[in-house]
Amino acid sequence: MKTQIIRTSLRVLLVWSLIASPWLHAAPIETVFTYQGELKRLGTPANGPFDLRFTMFDAATGGGPLVSALTLENVDVSNGIFTVELNFGLAPYSGSQLWLEIEVRNGSETGAYTALTPRQKITASPYAIHAEFVAMDSIGALEADSSEVQLRVASCDNGTAIRSVNEDGSVVCESAMTGPAGPEGPEGPQGDGLATLFNYACPSLGACDDNDICTSSDEERGAIFGFGASGEPRCGNTPVTCSGIPISCDDGNVCTTESCDPALGCVFTLASDGTLCDDGNPATSNDHCSSGVCVGYN
Repeated sequence: MKTQIIRTSLRVLLVWSLIASPWLHAAPIETVFTYQGELKRLGTPANGPFDLRFTMFDAATGGGPLVSALTLENVDVSNGIFTVELNFGLAPYSGSQLWLEIEVRNGSETGAYTALTPRQKITASPYAIHAEFVAMDSIGALEADSSEVQLRVASCDNGTAIRSVNEDGSVVCESAMTGPAGPEGPEGPQGDGLATLFNYACPSLGACDDNDICTSSDEERGAIFGFGASGEPRCGNTPVTCSGIPISCDDGNVCTTESCDPALGCVFTLASDGTLCDDGNPATSNDHCSSGVCVGYN
């Protein structure tokens, strides 16, 4: 009588999920998935141990089992909820739609199981195991629908470019052509007109003063306005700049540093006392600067 009650009033609410496990390089795919269900008796959540049997079919009704059934005894059901792990291996996942048949009996019984209907359709998550069977190069040009899947595109030789791509992945090539020249950039700023090109200077147009006391022999010079047949610069007769030759402030003293200030002229900075130097006398040693003079010891 107890078995009859289970047969007429058991209901199962299915929730499918795929076990989350680390994905390791070159590791075999995991075929275990978690099945969670809700078991009720006469509308009341069941409690206690129950025996459950799971069988995989390729049809919603009828047909034969694809692999051996999985029997799990004394599965704990608490407030109607139970969770089990199922592992049918790789064999069932060949590409066809699958259904799961579930049978149940009280854990304290050893009699026949009660089949629950309808069979449960295998959903996408556990069926992702089917990816194990898609081997490299198992789908070729004959299996691919060119209206839905673009085949691998071929390449063109050097110096040519792809003009169009055919449905079978082949390509039509054409000679690569150089495109039209781009627009000319803006003109750069005009130079100062100094006629110095490849160490060439335009002739002097006369003396001048550049107001720089650090230069001498100041002269005016014209600008280059063109080039002769041999590439020599042509200079204008209108002065465009006044410049001179930098003067030398070298006082011949190894214990001073020379520079020229445009406002002050030559400036001599004394080296720090004790700075090593050479007084030019081979009869002395330990030469060093002292108050701007290089001295040594006999």
